[in-house]
Amino acid sequence: MIKEQLMKDTQATARSVPEIATLNGFERQSNGVYATVSSSADFGYSDGENVERTLDKILSSSEDLSSQSAELESQVSDWPTEYHLSSTRANLLRPLNLSTSKRVLELGCGCGSISRYLAEQSHLTVDAIEGSPVRAALAAKRCKDLDNINFLTANFNALKIPENHYDLVLFVGVLEYAGRFSDGRSDQQAVLDLLELAKRSLTKTGVVVVAIENRTGLKYLMGAREDHYAIPFIGLDDYPDSTGIRTYNHAQWLELIDQSPFGASKTLLPFPDYKIPHLLIDADSGSLDKASAVDALGRIESRDYCSPQNSFPMAENEPRIWQGVVEADSLTQLSNSYLLLLGSDAADITQLSPKQSVTELSKPAFNYIDENVHIEPSPYARINELSQQLDATKTHADELQRITVAERERLAQIEHSLGWRLVRSMQRLFGRL
Repeated sequence: MIKEQLMKDTQATARSVPEIATLNGFERQSNGVYATVSSSADFGYSDGENVERTLDKILSSSEDLSSQSAELESQVSDWPTEYHLSSTRANLLRPLNLSTSKRVLELGCGCGSISRYLAEQSHLTVDAIEGSPVRAALAAKRCKDLDNINFLTANFNALKIPENHYDLVLFVGVLEYAGRFSDGRSDQQAVLDLLELAKRSLTKTGVVVVAIENRTGLKYLMGAREDHYAIPFIGLDDYPDSTGIRTYNHAQWLELIDQSPFGASKTLLPFPDYKIPHLLIDADSGSLDKASAVDALGRIESRDYCSPQNSFPMAENEPRIWQGVVEADSLTQLSNSYLLLLGSDAADITQLSPKQSVTELSKPAFNYIDENVHIEPSPYARINELSQQLDATKTHADELQRITVAERERLAQIEHSLGWRLVRSMQRLFGRL
């Protein structure tokens, strides 16, 4: 049902067909998304139908769809709506210098929160690809008033990407799923394949941006559940039963980058993580202001997104813990997430990088109470949704069983009462049995 609703027109603005759409024989659909006839197939990647229906309703009824929309933020009611509608999402890119970029490719754009910010930079032309047709349609709806962005729905592993075309390629919350949607490759090789694809699409001075969790981040060491499996310590154990979803620590990233076609890299540290950052630290700069970093980290609150109310046990001790981490020069190893910049030349990365080693950004306050457990979009999200439905059904069944037991006890009491024995005696006397 949600898919049919999203197939309605979201924009009617005439525009030139992007090269990537022409190269793959895509046509622009009535909902503003470029696709093939067969692209409506289930991609197996979703927040759950209830979440997507809620987002569609909000985006359809809101006037201000901007990346800093107070109207959208006023409708945040749980973690999924915060993730998709909070202005904090775009904080990941706000410290970056995008002024010399022209063409941008976003691989895995989700419901368009990062896409929206990119397209608000009027000098950019953005091609955003999303595997889920429903999520691509939501992203197009989020950007319906902008004409410098194109949305395509496809598994980008199977796409033809224009070569030497883009100045910036983004994987935001994507490469952890590389193995899931590859053709039988190992998780690590699938990551390298996507980095190779991105490299071919870049101009000579182009840069790849990767945002991903750190499997040995501090909050995971302290017991936070892994975002994609909702299981504590599974990342620390290096995913013994990987389903193609995997994050990497800094040492592993250095190994992957060494095997990739990129000759230069920089690791930026978003806090509390890349999802809702309000602090970005450049620990690679060689001139990190430790005092400023410790001061800013004192206002950080790490969250366990797979627990009710995002609760997490570090609480008031977190500032002291981060202080110790900074003093031990272990911030890069223990950061909860990474923002990686990869390029052919260090000068191109420096040009894109923040000018300060410590950048604090705005942090809206949300007061919702969310008792549900949320898992990152994946087959597990649907499993989680079904599990909650089964729990509700079980609760209802347990209540019926409790009532039935209580009624049986009541009936037994009645059957053993003096009045009931008298009635039974009279029935036998008058032949009523």
